[in-house]
Amino acid sequence: MAEVEETLKRIQSHKGVIGTMVVNAEGKKTNTMSQIKPFRADSL
Repeated sequence: MAEVEETLKRIQSHKGVIGTMVVNAEGKKTNTMSQIKPFRADSL
């Protein structure tokens, strides 16, 4: 698992990458990493 996390960190360090998402065979999200802060419409 450490190798996968290391690879994801390397991918995210590339210019232009704003996030990654890992899904299982069923299409369910297992891991997400994003450099964008969540936006809430009611915070305006």
